[in-house]
Amino acid sequence: MNNLYLTNLDTNYSIDKIFEEMTSIFNRYGRLLVLLDKTSESNSFDELLKHFEEENIIYLPLALGNKPKGTNLFFVEINKKEILEKVGKDISEKISMNFEIENSTYLVHGFGASLLENNLINERFKKSLVLTDASSKFLFRWYDPRVLTYLDQIFT
Repeated sequence: MNNLYLTNLDTNYSIDKIFEEMTSIFNRYGRLLVLLDKTSESNSFDELLKHFEEENIIYLPLALGNKPKGTNLFFVEINKKEILEKVGKDISEKISMNFEIENSTYLVHGFGASLLENNLINERFKKSLVLTDASSKFLFRWYDPRVLTYLDQIFT
């Protein structure tokens, strides 16, 4: 298995349902990856990040010259059950906000699992974001719920 699988929830988007899905993936793979974005709220994950070791944070520098720790987009790798129990409900609550029409702040973009090493996840994810049109390269935030909603129309 060489892909990151972001979960696709059914119509029940309750915090408990999301946490149940996260736990199921964790139990199946022994780890859970969560894609976080603090672009709109720079301090939104300060408390959460205190639960993680540096090697469990996969920074995704999107611009040339960005230092890894200076990026707003990153994965956290949950590889201990006790960490999932401490932070899972908070993450689930932020995910549930993505389904509220009045919400304009998307902090958690998805979660899933991969058997790839963290550095390969980083490398492959970054490569999936930069596309080239007829004249130049551009950043395609396909993972963002505001874009994800329209993917079927974009790729007609």
